[in-house]
Amino acid sequence: MSIDSTLDGDEIDLAKLIKNVWRGRWILVAWTATLILLMLCYAFLRTPIYKIESIISPSQSANLIPIQPSVMSIAEVHPVPKLDERVIYSSVLFQLGSISVLRDFWATFSSSGGEKNENDFRSFIDDLNIVSVISQGEEIDSRRIEVKFSNPEAGEKTLNAYLEFLNKRMQQQAIEDINRSIKASATAIDNAIALLEDDAQKKLSYELLKLKENYEIAKSLKITTTPYKDLENIALTILDGRDYLLGTDALLLQINMLSARQGKSMRAYDRRINDLFLARNIIDSDAARLAEFKGFVPMFRIENRAESSIDPVGPETLLLLLGGLVAGLFLGCLHIALINLMKQNGD
Repeated sequence: MSIDSTLDGDEIDLAKLIKNVWRGRWILVAWTATLILLMLCYAFLRTPIYKIESIISPSQSANLIPIQPSVMSIAEVHPVPKLDERVIYSSVLFQLGSISVLRDFWATFSSSGGEKNENDFRSFIDDLNIVSVISQGEEIDSRRIEVKFSNPEAGEKTLNAYLEFLNKRMQQQAIEDINRSIKASATAIDNAIALLEDDAQKKLSYELLKLKENYEIAKSLKITTTPYKDLENIALTILDGRDYLLGTDALLLQINMLSARQGKSMRAYDRRINDLFLARNIIDSDAARLAEFKGFVPMFRIENRAESSIDPVGPETLLLLLGGLVAGLFLGCLHIALINLMKQNGD
């Protein structure tokens, strides 16, 4: 068979195909019209879908003051880390679409009399969308939260409740993080105090030992009071290390004073220890304040509460009609091909 004859055959087959389709054009029209009509019925009978939107952005540092750890006026030894609104906002965006967080929310929301429809919950999960807000071509920190609901009022209530739940969750996590830092800081401060107290007691014991030795020397030399007249013209370098010259009365007084400090806190005599005690009191006060705190802290800013679109966004009628048109043409052509095949087999 030559190439020309093959081309002629193809032209004949194509012409035959077009002829068969033209003969069965009413079949195409019937299939297409039927499917388009079905799609229209589906679009009108299906419950309208509305888009629910809310916009969030990072909180301000001033809003976090009620749960922020105190700023120490003394040298900050083992400070409790401050809350960072940017870090909190990143955590908010990370948890916003978490299935586990959504499950916890839905369990709480349902038990408090909220919407219990599992289909709505599935729709809430599937359609939850986080969109960056673009301003003049530049991305800013705001995020638009979008969900789709068949009931706009229920959708607004659900999204508002979810954002409130997420805020409370972030607030509780922040308080727990601060409490953990407070415990770690308190342990470190207690250890530092213990080390400084032990060091101060060792120095005190050494001073007492020297005083007692000088007391015994003064006692053996029968020096009861300091001989100021005898020491008037003697250089101080010669007297250095000869505390026994103070006399037994003065030495005994010092011994009694230092002995009274043994086994007790040296806070009053060591500024470093006193600073640590002040720091400990500050974080203890923070821990008590957080334990009693029952207020609400905006961990992120809700720029506008959830609002529903005025007009429904679904179902998409145009897309359904286009799908019906394509499916009708395909099934019509398939129907025509089957009819022609049956005719050929009959012949």
